Amino acid sequence: MSLFRQLLWDLRLQKRYYFWAIALVISAVWLVLLINLNDSIRLRWLPALIFFDLSNIGLLFIAGCLYLERRQGTLYALVISPVPCGRWLTVKLISLSLLTAACAILIVIFSGTAVNWLLLIPAVLANAAVFILCGFLLVLPFDDLLNYFTGMALALLILSLPLIGYFEIYVHWLYWLLPTQPVLVLLTAGFATIDSMSIAVSCLLCLGWVIVLYRLALQRFRKFIAERPWI
Repeated sequence: MSLFRQLLWDLRLQKRYYFWAIALVISAVWLVLLINLNDSIRLRWLPALIFFDLSNIGLLFIAGCLYLERRQGTLYALVISPVPCGRWLTVKLISLSLLTAACAILIVIFSGTAVNWLLLIPAVLANAAVFILCGFLLVLPFDDLLNYFTGMALALLILSLPLIGYFEIYVHWLYWLLPTQPVLVLLTAGFATIDSMSIAVSCLLCLGWVIVLYRLALQRFRKFIAERPWI
């Protein structure tokens, strides 16, 4: 099966399991909160809300995909098929990134806020990729979804630390050690003017983090799924 056909099939599965409906409802809740704010406050909160919305969707839905396919045995069929193991992860990364990007775009459009789409869309995709890959790395060792939620809460707390600097509560260079700091800078650049050097550095860091996380995810995929005697 080609990558494109697998992607279409995965999008159908997401629709069947109400992933798109759930994501749109969550985004609609954020949108209701946003439209009741004045323009200056809305502009300040939009990057943070998109960041937080996509982080939750990415961490939750990649875990949902893995547990559903473990329960149904489709991951076992994937491992013994001639399809490369990395194909599953690549398809999930693309399909869930499209889902989160659609939610972010709808929030921005209906909020009526001016935006630089050339910067915002890559930022949204980078944000989605980082959280999906982090969620995948986190969920693999857990066979119990409830245990994963504890780990997810801790991971979300750590990955969201750059928001403290964004709201100028406590600014520190250590935020740049996290993959979410350059993502947040790019999201902010979609709504406000930021110097080109910061944007360029953030783009390079985002690309580097996505490559590193993807390679780690492939290694963990082989360890916890492909090489395990059971799924």
